[in-house]
Amino acid sequence: MSLEQYKDANRKELWEILQIQVERIAKLEEKLWRTEQEAEQAVNRAVEMIEHKDGRIAELEKLGNEMEIIIADLRAHLKIRGE
Repeated sequence: MSLEQYKDANRKELWEILQIQVERIAKLEEKLWRTEQEAEQAVNRAVEMIEHKDGRIAELEKLGNEMEIIIADLRAHLKIRGE
């Protein structure tokens, strides 16, 4: 094998290795993109759950305040009736 043939064989081998690495990088980039999308969806779901929870808490607080008013009205009514 001449020196030129040896260099050509090495170039070809290096080119094949480079192509394999490029394919691996492309697969990793795709996996990273999918992972980022899944993470974003998980964050969005968490935000929705927190917002729903906050809304539910506000609703329960409002109901609690309404119940306090009703209880106060009932106590006043019972007091007027002398019970």
